[in-house]
Amino acid sequence: MAQDGRYAKLLRRPSQKAFPDFSANLDESKEALSKPILVVGAGGLGCELLKDLALVGFTNIHVIDGDEVDVTNLNRQFLFRADDVGQPKSTVAAKFVMKRVPACKITSYCCWIQDMVEKDSNFYRQFSIIVLGLDSIKARRWMNSHLVGLVAYDERGDLIPSSVIPMLDGGTEGWKGSVRAFVPKVAACFECAIDMFPPAEKFQECTMKTNPRQPEHCIAWAKTMAWTEEWPFGKDVSIDTDKPEHMTWLFEKAKEHAAKFNIEGVTYKKTMGVVKNIIPAIASTNAMCAAATANEAFKFVTRSSLPLNNWMMFNSGTGAHTYTYEHERNPECPTCAGKPVSVTVDGEQTLETFINEFLREDSRLMFGSVLNIRHQQSSKSIYWPKFAKKRTAENMPKKMNELISDGDSLLVKDRDSMDQNSSGLELTVHFA
Repeated sequence: MAQDGRYAKLLRRPSQKAFPDFSANLDESKEALSKPILVVGAGGLGCELLKDLALVGFTNIHVIDGDEVDVTNLNRQFLFRADDVGQPKSTVAAKFVMKRVPACKITSYCCWIQDMVEKDSNFYRQFSIIVLGLDSIKARRWMNSHLVGLVAYDERGDLIPSSVIPMLDGGTEGWKGSVRAFVPKVAACFECAIDMFPPAEKFQECTMKTNPRQPEHCIAWAKTMAWTEEWPFGKDVSIDTDKPEHMTWLFEKAKEHAAKFNIEGVTYKKTMGVVKNIIPAIASTNAMCAAATANEAFKFVTRSSLPLNNWMMFNSGTGAHTYTYEHERNPECPTCAGKPVSVTVDGEQTLETFINEFLREDSRLMFGSVLNIRHQQSSKSIYWPKFAKKRTAENMPKKMNELISDGDSLLVKDRDSMDQNSSGLELTVHFA
C-alpha cells in the first residue's frame, strides 16, 4: 500500500505543518484512509482523481456519475476502452482502478447526486471528505448547499466538528485549472465566490431568429426557440444533452436554419460545444489538477499537513504558473451565512408570473427551476407541485399580496424532495 512506502515518513513523524491533532501513528493514518470518501464525476478529471486517490492509499472510495461512456471520451478519459462505450462511466472506472489497485474498494453509483438523497437522506453524512471532478457549476452549487445544510450545532450553539464534511473542487478549462478547498461554515463556501464566474453568453432573440450571423446564433436558436416551438420528443420534454437523438435534432435544425442565411460552419461537434458549453479538455491539465486535489484530500484525511488555504490556480498556456489565493467568506452569502435576500416585486402579479418571470431568471437559483416555495411565517408551502399538487394549483392564479404580506419571508428551493438539508434561497419580499 502507498502509506507503507513513499508516504510512510510523512505519517510516522510529527511536523510543524501538520494539524494540531495529528498523531504520528501509521496505524491511525491507515484507519483514517480506510474511511469512505466520495468522488463526484468519472470523466476526464474524475478518472485521474480515482487513480490518484487509490495510489496514495485511500481504500474505500465511492464514485457517482450519471453518464455513460461515449466514443468521444476515449481520447482523454484513460480508464475507458472502445468496448466500454455505452456502459456507465462510474462502473467501468471503478472496475479498472480496482483491478490495478486490489487493496482499494470502489463502490459505484450510476445516477445524479440529487438522486442519492431521494434514496437515503443521510447518504452524504457517511463520507470523511467529498471530492468533485465536475464540469457543471450547478452541480457544484447543489453539493455545496447540501453540505452546508448538514452542519449541526449543539445546544450551546457551538458547531459540531463531526458534522462538517470538507469539499474539494478540482476544475479545468483548457490549459487552465484550479483546486479549491471548502470547509462548510468554517471558511468560504462555493457560493461565496459565485460572482467570479462569468455569466453565460446570451444572444438576442431577434438576432437568433431573423438575423443570425454566426453558426452559434443558429445553434442557440434551435436550442432556445425551435425546441419549445416544436417539442420534437413530446410536450415539455427538456433537452437531454446526453441523448444523441436530442443532439442530432438540434444539429439538423440549426443546419437548416443556417442554410436559409447562407451561414456555414454548423457541425455536430460545434452543436455539442454550444449546447453543452464544451471547452476542449487538455489531458495534462486534468492530470496536474487531479494530482493536486488528491494531495489535498490526503492532507485533510490524515491530518499530516495543513491544507490549501483555499484556492490554487494553474495556467500552463505559456509555461507552468501557479498562484494561491485565500477567498474570504462573504458575510452576505445566502448559503453559508444564511442571510435573506431582499427583493421587490409587484404585489398584483400572480404566483405563476412571480415564478416564471422573476425567480427563474435569478442566478442564485442553482438549476433555474423552482420546485418548492415555503412561506416562513406560516410554515406552509405555497408552491410544491410534487407533494402538495392541489394547493399549488389553487395558488398559481392568486396575486402575491393575497398569499403573503409585505416584508414576509419565502424559502425558495430547486429541489422537489422532502429533504430539509438543502439550504435554499431565503427571500424577504417587499411590494413595489
